[in-house]
Amino acid sequence: MFFDDLHNVAELRSNELAGHPSDRQLAKRTGASKSTICNWLPRTPGTTGDRPTRRILPRDLTQLLSVIEEIRAEAQARGKLTGSAATLLDAGRWKKSYEAECDRRAKTSRITTERVNARAVLHEQERRARWQALPDRPRPLSMWTAKQLGVHGAIAGTSSRRGDFVLPTYIVREHDRRLRQHLAAAVDSAETTLVLVCGTSCTGKTRTAFEAVRAVVPTWQLIFPKTSDSLLALLAADAAGPGTVLWLNEVQNVLKGPTGEAAAAALLTRLEDDGPTLIIATLWPSYRDEFTTTLSAGTEPIISFGTVSVMCRCMPGAGR
Repeated sequence: MFFDDLHNVAELRSNELAGHPSDRQLAKRTGASKSTICNWLPRTPGTTGDRPTRRILPRDLTQLLSVIEEIRAEAQARGKLTGSAATLLDAGRWKKSYEAECDRRAKTSRITTERVNARAVLHEQERRARWQALPDRPRPLSMWTAKQLGVHGAIAGTSSRRGDFVLPTYIVREHDRRLRQHLAAAVDSAETTLVLVCGTSCTGKTRTAFEAVRAVVPTWQLIFPKTSDSLLALLAADAAGPGTVLWLNEVQNVLKGPTGEAAAAALLTRLEDDGPTLIIATLWPSYRDEFTTTLSAGTEPIISFGTVSVMCRCMPGAGR
C-alpha cells in the first residue's frame, strides 16, 4: 500500500497538478536531494504509466511528510484537494502507512533470518550425521602407528618374538629431505596438495611418507580411508579439512573398482578447496602407468582418472 500510494501521488502531481511542484522545487523546499525526490515520485507518462520498479523506502519520514505537504499545498491552491486527493495527501495516513511498511519489512527480515538459521541447523545436523556414519575418522597423527598406516615391519631377529612388529631406526636420505621440503612448501602455500610417492613393493615408500609427515606436520590430524566408498563418505562430510593429512596408502585400492572413478572425481574437487591439506598417496609404478597411459581407440579404461600424473607432484626416487 505504501508504494502504491507513492505511485498515486506521482500520478496526481503529473496529471492534476501539471508536474508542480517540480523535483527541483521540492528538493529546495524540503532539503531532500533531487535524486531522492525522483526515486520517491518517478515521473510517469500519464495515468496509464508503469508503476515504479524501484521500491526504496524513505529513510527520513520527516522529509517525506514535507514533500507530501508541499504537494498538498499545491493541490489546495489549484482547487484539487478534494475527495480521494485529500485522503491521499493526509499526513496522518502517511505516518500509519510508513509504520506499517516498516513493520512488514521487519517481519520479512525476521522470517528470512529464521529460514536461513533453520537451513544452517539442518545443514549442521546432516553434516554431523554424515560424520557419525564415517567408517574412518580423522585422529591426531600421534595416535597412528606405522603399522596402522601400512608400513611393513622388518624381519624379526632371533631375539624377537614371533609376530612382533619391528620398526628399525630410520636413516634420513636425500629423497627424504626433498620430500619434506616439498611438504613444508605445500603447508606454507595454504593450498590442498596431492603428493604421490612411487615405488615398487618393499622399497620403503610408505615408511618414507610416514616419517615425512611426522617430521613436517606432527600436530595435524590424519585420516586413512580404506576403500573408495569410505573416501567418498569422508569427502562428503568435509572431514579432510585444513590441517589434515589424507592418507592414501596403496592408492590403487580407492581408485579402482565400481566407485573408483567417483572417488577420483571427488579428489579433484577437494584439490580445488582451501588448505593447507596434504593428500599423501603411495603407488606402484605399474599402477601409475596403468592410470596414466593413453588408451587406444575402442579400449575400455579400468578408470578414467588419466590426469593423475599431472595433478601429483611425484618425488623421484622417494620409494628407493
